[in-house]
Amino acid sequence: MTAFNDISVVVVEGSGDSIAPSVSFVAPDVGLYVFGNRLLSMNRLIVVGALGFEVVASDNVGVDLVEFFVDNILMFSDDEIWS
Repeated sequence: MTAFNDISVVVVEGSGDSIAPSVSFVAPDVGLYVFGNRLLSMNRLIVVGALGFEVVASDNVGVDLVEFFVDNILMFSDDEIWS
């Protein structure tokens, strides 16, 4: 099981940026989800089936790329404009 709060941030060496970016999950809220439907409110996230999510990434000089991993496997890369 992978928790959404297991977030890591990597700054590329030599970029001249000394302030780390921030990343946070906006949705979903914690709870029990079965195939996208929230069934129970809980103090942690449990997902059965697929579930969409939303994150916010920001940095003082910009964010070029956000990558999403599950169990150390790259699932999705997003190079859209981040704030």
